[in-house]
Amino acid sequence: MPLTLLLPLVVGGIIGIVLLVHVTRDRRPARLPDRDTLERLWRETAPDQRAGIILAKDGCSALVSDDGEALGLFWLVGGDPVVRTLSPGSLRAVLPTDTGLTLHLAAFAAPTVRLALSTRERDRWAPLLARTLPDPRPTG
Repeated sequence: MPLTLLLPLVVGGIIGIVLLVHVTRDRRPARLPDRDTLERLWRETAPDQRAGIILAKDGCSALVSDDGEALGLFWLVGGDPVVRTLSPGSLRAVLPTDTGLTLHLAAFAAPTVRLALSTRERDRWAPLLARTLPDPRPTG
């Protein structure tokens, strides 16, 4: 097949595939599943810990809390939910931002998590998450 015919066919095919994917893709933003599903996922992650789920209004993050203590965190990476158990020292910093909170985790796999929260949610979540920061007192 001559190159003058092959090149337009390949370029046209690629453009056609890109347009087809763009037209048929789902445009709804990803959201975490409902509270019951998150509770089941949490029981699979930490079966010995019973806790309540505080779902963010936008549905993109959730805090697992029990008796005023943060035990875990759900958030979305792409369209997939991620769960992280929290214990003292698992967060390096909890920083309030205009759009929510930025968490710096002491984990190589997820060093920074940005949570979009309302001002009210941010004010509720920040003290719970701050309890998982390392103890500021020097050891030794």
